[in-house]
Amino acid sequence: MFTLAIAGLYAIALLVGTALLPRYARGKSSLVQALTHKPDPREQELIADTVAYLAEGGLDRGTLGRFERMVAADVPNPNFYSRAKLGTSALLGLVVVLAIFLHQIFGESTTYSWVIGYTLPFRSEYTDAVNQKIGWEPFSDIGTFLGALIAAVLVSRHFQGFRSVIPPSWRNRFGNSPVKRAIGSFGGFFILMFGTRMADGCTSGHILSGGIQMAASGWLFAVAVFIGMIVTARITYGNATDKVAG
Repeated sequence: MFTLAIAGLYAIALLVGTALLPRYARGKSSLVQALTHKPDPREQELIADTVAYLAEGGLDRGTLGRFERMVAADVPNPNFYSRAKLGTSALLGLVVVLAIFLHQIFGESTTYSWVIGYTLPFRSEYTDAVNQKIGWEPFSDIGTFLGALIAAVLVSRHFQGFRSVIPPSWRNRFGNSPVKRAIGSFGGFFILMFGTRMADGCTSGHILSGGIQMAASGWLFAVAVFIGMIVTARITYGNATDKVAG
């Protein structure tokens, strides 16, 4: 009963947070958006900028079908309570809970250690331990990649292929050099991946799977991630704008 009560309070706290938090900085709360369906002029500007950002370098949108139009309209929508967002959230929650019942915690970064353990010419206690407990994570990673590819090509039409598209937040700070962007991307990826394995999990394994189980480690990891994210963004981008128009 105590565990159930804690779970209920936990769920209420998450729902309240979702209701009060805005989609865009200094915008209306999601609950207000759901009730009024009237974004203010600033939010309308940010919605338009988000649409422009997602369309950069994408495929020819042509004539969008009903589902494609729904996705195109819902992604930049500041209302967290739209049917598409609620349906996606419920489906994701069901998958994570099902994975827990199947004793296969949802995670992504473990595959990296698994691949390293099988490809490097030497062995270590760490990679041996990972190889012994590896589950369906490699298949989860493959599914994530294929799902994102199918969605980008067939649904959102945001697939950029191998075209050189530099995000506005980066080019407004460092320019359009593809070399700088490549160094920043791969260097950042390495640091991020190294950190996730030091923490024995990533946002999927700790925040998503750990959070849904009310694990203290998941919340500790989440706090560390948000602090690191804010500090890194401030140091890296400074006061540069992230708008498409610059």
